[in-house]
Amino acid sequence: MTRVRKQAAMPIIFTLAIAMVLALALVDPAAAAVGMRWPYSCTYWPGRVECGTLSSEPTSVCYGPWARLDADYGMCGGVEPGVNNAPGPSSPAGQALPGADPVDQSTGIFMLTKVDAAFPGVAPVAFERTYRSGDTFPGPFGLGTTLAYEDFIEPTSSTVITYVYRGNARTAFTKQADGTFTNGTIPAFRGTTITVNADGTRTMRWKDGSTIVFNTQGLQASRSDRFGNR
Repeated sequence: MTRVRKQAAMPIIFTLAIAMVLALALVDPAAAAVGMRWPYSCTYWPGRVECGTLSSEPTSVCYGPWARLDADYGMCGGVEPGVNNAPGPSSPAGQALPGADPVDQSTGIFMLTKVDAAFPGVAPVAFERTYRSGDTFPGPFGLGTTLAYEDFIEPTSSTVITYVYRGNARTAFTKQADGTFTNGTIPAFRGTTITVNADGTRTMRWKDGSTIVFNTQGLQASRSDRFGNR
């Protein structure tokens, strides 16, 4: 399923988003890495590979053109932004081991979450953004950024629904005998169920009684507290 982002239409969010995009536009990650070591294959001698850089071929004689490989493959220690430096999935909820940066020490992923605006009330609203290193998807605040209201679900199979949240973290919910979908391995999701409704939408009900309704495309349609306030 294509990762479709829903952006909250709040002035403070758009102001920050514009500032972040302008800041990111000043630095081209690929340009900053042109001097990084990178493997090349000699077309004259098949199988011969030597290290150059992202911007220049090896200096040794090949007697033919050097062909830059599409990945480093551990030969020269090179990392090309957006090509071979994307880390794996984020840790599931409650299982991250944050360090001082903060870096999730269980995955090596830099993960930063901040609340930009919060509005108290019967149904409080908070605009929480997360940045995840290695994620090349363009979010509302630049590459690798997401909002809490962008969480979505996708049917992995007829018996599994995957909940995607907080910087591409993924948790699988499996179908039970009563037709609901649950997860029994991640403590943070104990007591949480996903129900498929008659109209094709799906409702995620948390242990505290709050709910998220996802439309037929898997995107968030509404949120409610345990009293039904939206």
